Amino acid sequence: MKLIFWLILFPSVICAQSTIKRTSYSEGGTNYEVVVIEEKAISKTEAEIIALEKIDSIKRMKQRIADGWNIKLLNTGNKVGFMNSFEKEVLLEVNMCRSNPSKYVKYIQQRDGDPVFVKSCIDRLSGCKSLSILQPDSLLSVLAKENAFKIADSGMVGHYGPPYPESAYGGSIDIDNSIIAREYVTGWLVDDGNLFHQRTPYGHREHILTETEHFAGIGYSQKEGFLGVVLKSK
Repeated sequence: MKLIFWLILFPSVICAQSTIKRTSYSEGGTNYEVVVIEEKAISKTEAEIIALEKIDSIKRMKQRIADGWNIKLLNTGNKVGFMNSFEKEVLLEVNMCRSNPSKYVKYIQQRDGDPVFVKSCIDRLSGCKSLSILQPDSLLSVLAKENAFKIADSGMVGHYGPPYPESAYGGSIDIDNSIIAREYVTGWLVDDGNLFHQRTPYGHREHILTETEHFAGIGYSQKEGFLGVVLKSK
């Protein structure tokens, strides 16, 4: 069994999807309204952020459909319970790229980056055949989350380590605060922030475009915004 793990430094933009309940209480003569999500009280402002994130997510899905993507086929994480909305969207974008690499080129063309790396990415995708759509895997997601949490706590960025055979730290990609799933995936594909180019040129890109991979696990750590991904072949 082959496992590939990598991660990225990712600003915190995710609001968890949960059942929302409103309740009121009084304290010291003042009336308060709170929103309870899975029995955790958060402020009304935070609840509004969650609502806006849902609206934005719907808009992004509509735009993908307008661009001609088969969302029903590609959104393989849609109904699983072990991924949050952002993790599902990342997997969707990866599947879009894998299903039709040449079609995904237009999103690369919209991205700023080192012109040499951007052109290399466009050439690679333009000549790449359609690849298998990745299916979410709960065990791989656990591994991805554990590594994202571990590295967020340690402050070290790694591509290998327990349960992986080799240990190496470094090579994260740092992207701006406006990032969404597509910007994250295109950043991987352009791969102009990889510190390991001499060792593994375009390593993030090639992991996404590996023909033998069929399953994926994605784990997000809100602390420091680390996100880990593990891929596995059949």
